[in-house]
Amino acid sequence: MKQNSIQYLLEKYREGTLNDEERTELERLTHKDEVVAAASRRATGIIRRRVSLTIAAVMVAGAGAFAVLPHSQEPLMAEAKVLPAPVVETQLAASPQEVEAVVAPTVETHPVAPLRKRARTKAATRVKSDPVVVCNNQCEADSVISDIRKFLSV
Repeated sequence: MKQNSIQYLLEKYREGTLNDEERTELERLTHKDEVVAAASRRATGIIRRRVSLTIAAVMVAGAGAFAVLPHSQEPLMAEAKVLPAPVVETQLAASPQEVEAVVAPTVETHPVAPLRKRARTKAATRVKSDPVVVCNNQCEADSVISDIRKFLSV
C-alpha cells in the first residue's frame, strides 16, 4: 500500500495538483529530510577537503618558491671601479737614422681673445657630486641603464 500511495502522490506532484497535506505525506514517505541532511553533510565534507587541499598546495608552492629564491641579507649594489690606465711601451734603443727621420710637426699659433666669465646665480650653481649607481633586485633594466649612462658621462 505504501508503494501505491507514493506512486499516486508522485503522479499528483508531476501534474501540479498536490496540496499541502499530500506534500507533507510525500516528504514523510520518501524521507526527504533525512536524504537532504545526508547530502548536505557529504557536500560539506567534500568542500572542507577541497579547501584544506588547496591551502596545503598553496603552502607547499610558497615553501618551494622560498627555498629556490636567493637569501641575500644586503641589497645588491652596482659599484664603480677605477681601471688603471693602459701602459704604453716605448722603444728604449732607437737607432740614429730613426731619430733623424722623425720630423717635428709645425704648429701655428694665433692670438685668441680671452673668454668672458659669466656671473653665476645661485639657481644656476650646480653642486657637482660623484654619481651613485644603486640597485637592488627590484630595479628595472631601463633605470639601471640610464644610471650607468649618467655615471659614464660624468
